[in-house]
Amino acid sequence: MRLSSPVVLCALLVLSVFLAGAPAVRADSGLAVQVLPSEEQCFYARTSNPGESVFLRFMVVAGGAQDIDVSIRGPDENLVWESTAESENRVFFKPHNQGIFTFCFSNRISTFTPKVVSFMIAIGAAEGKVSGKAADGSAGNGLLKRDKLTRLIVRIGQGVDEVEELQDYLAIREKRHRSTVEVANTRVVVFAFLEVVIVVGMCAANIVFIRRMFKMKRMV
Repeated sequence: MRLSSPVVLCALLVLSVFLAGAPAVRADSGLAVQVLPSEEQCFYARTSNPGESVFLRFMVVAGGAQDIDVSIRGPDENLVWESTAESENRVFFKPHNQGIFTFCFSNRISTFTPKVVSFMIAIGAAEGKVSGKAADGSAGNGLLKRDKLTRLIVRIGQGVDEVEELQDYLAIREKRHRSTVEVANTRVVVFAFLEVVIVVGMCAANIVFIRRMFKMKRMV
């Protein structure tokens, strides 16, 4: 069965209306922060309902050995997750309580070197339930179909947000690895140039020494 173009346009219009009114995932844009030596910086995110998904992605892009201590604490100040001397990670969990969660980056392991950390915190909506009483007949079926379509659109939107976040994560990771490779290549070129200079200098010194040996006059 082939659909005509007006039907397709109407379907796209309805889909756009649902996307505009559906409760999409609340995601904070990626940030980059510099954590000074022996310092700890904390950030906060609030969940509105129990069971809301909490996502953290972080990566140390510059500074020293590119590692940092990370901790997540819940609204009751209990430790949810902790990591020591890690360069990058992705954390996902669904807490049973709601409130303000604390995300801390600690550079206390470093004495002189600051660290630059790129991170993103995303708070997702909990799984919605069918609200209201379904009427008999076509009205009830229409409400159920609309609710299923709304949840499907929300899941698609969440998937798109996850793909975008993954692309940003891979771009930052590629940038950091490229920077490391460029630094290594620069060091190789510099040491190779110094090696050439040393070899040429030794050759010149040998030539000068040999010429002086042949120019020396001995008394017979």
